[in-house]
Amino acid sequence: MRPVTIVRMLSKSRIFAVLTLLLACGMVAAGLLMPKLVTEDRPVPLELQSSALTLRDDDATVGPAYLAPGEKDEIKAPVSRQFKMTIGEPNTEDTAAARVGVSSHRDNVKNDLESLLDAQVWSFRMNRFTGVAEGKATIADTPGTPPGKGEVPGQWAKFPTNTEQRDYTYFDWTARKDFPATFVRTETRQSQGKDVEVYVFHQDIPDTNIAQQYHGFRNTMTTEDGKQAYLHHGGQRELVVEPKSGMLISVAEDIRDVYRDSQGKEVQKLLEFNGKVDSDIESSMLAQAMRVGEKRQVEKWSRILLWAGLALGVVALAVALRPGSSTRRQPKVAEHSDPHSVSGEEHQEEPVTEEIAVRGEGRYNGEPGDSPRS
Repeated sequence: MRPVTIVRMLSKSRIFAVLTLLLACGMVAAGLLMPKLVTEDRPVPLELQSSALTLRDDDATVGPAYLAPGEKDEIKAPVSRQFKMTIGEPNTEDTAAARVGVSSHRDNVKNDLESLLDAQVWSFRMNRFTGVAEGKATIADTPGTPPGKGEVPGQWAKFPTNTEQRDYTYFDWTARKDFPATFVRTETRQSQGKDVEVYVFHQDIPDTNIAQQYHGFRNTMTTEDGKQAYLHHGGQRELVVEPKSGMLISVAEDIRDVYRDSQGKEVQKLLEFNGKVDSDIESSMLAQAMRVGEKRQVEKWSRILLWAGLALGVVALAVALRPGSSTRRQPKVAEHSDPHSVSGEEHQEEPVTEEIAVRGEGRYNGEPGDSPRS
């Protein structure tokens, strides 16, 4: 008697259907979790095409401390002040290393070194959504000396994403402290054929004795009669912000830096600067801010993943469970000796390892002429 085996195997289409079903489950899970894990707001990008705000005053007052040795009288000269922000490594989705450089120079002097009035570079870690500095900042402001340490309270490099119509505090790099920036109005700008609403903030900087805030080589001076005078800083500032991105698109300043004696009497000017950003720079910054302020299509992609995953899962499940989706292996007949041995022992079947074993009927193997045994 010969055992016949039939083995059912998974077809290639069923294996593919099972794998597709797993993929569909992943798509559904991603669609459900995406709104919780991914915000619609975009962080400030690491590479900014327009990263510098330049203010110009064609009639600034420059004091002797900024002039060449031997010049004792203040002069009138065109002066530019530039804020340049760079963002880079190390970075995450929420934070990044930021560097903000602030420099002032005379526009009527061709030599870059001779035209430079002052410069500071601040390095710190910044939240890419709120614009707030995290931890201490490193300050390089004096050539040939090690960088110092400080803090950057309030807003500076940018305002928060989705800026609100309320008061904030804004950092002043000269005083190295923040002062209130009051929301005053909204204005409409034109960019790429669209009307864009921007927020305007006003900041008053009270007269501040800088020598009492930190040490700096220009924070004090000695008058001709040998008395000590101290640098005082004050003025006002107007900030224009694109609210969706929180990016600054324009700044105007009216700042007075003067030396006063211990009685508060002015003895010498350092710099009187009343400048603002040119319209071309403002237009470029606004176009960039609009791109940064565009929302991510999180809800849209969440729905696409969810419904695509469900549809793919239904199809894959139907293929995996349909009848006749398995293949049969051809019957395999095992070789055996005569079922009736000389000793009369009954034939022992070989072990069957397949799923289904069907016992076939024995075939008569007697000599010609003999009749089969009943």
